Amino acid sequence: HTCRVWDTSTGQCMHVLSGHTGSVEWCQFSSVFDQSGAILATHSFDHTCRIFNLSNLKEGGNHVFDSVYKSKANSVSLSQCGTLIATLSPPDGDECLVRSVITGEVVSMWKIGCNAEGVL
Repeated sequence: HTCRVWDTSTGQCMHVLSGHTGSVEWCQFSSVFDQSGAILATHSFDHTCRIFNLSNLKEGGNHVFDSVYKSKANSVSLSQCGTLIATLSPPDGDECLVRSVITGEVVSMWKIGCNAEGVL
């Protein structure tokens, strides 16, 4: 239910990020967030995605949005600039939602499919 951020040079735990009610399945770190510091995105079996601004932590996450998926997402990924987050749906990973990190609004939805030979 938590995610920990460790200092690799000292081995010390710097942050314990809480708020999920299910096991944290995926996380991704980005060093860019609105020029105000690093962020970490988490996705959990509780069907929520949480965005933690590591420079200005708030209990349970700086931004929380529910997943539209009925079960857990298969993965979570932050854009290089840190302003968008993508989640991939189960069971076959056939739907990708791209959201604003700031508002949680879905800005794009992609359906992914394969032909009979399994090629995208």
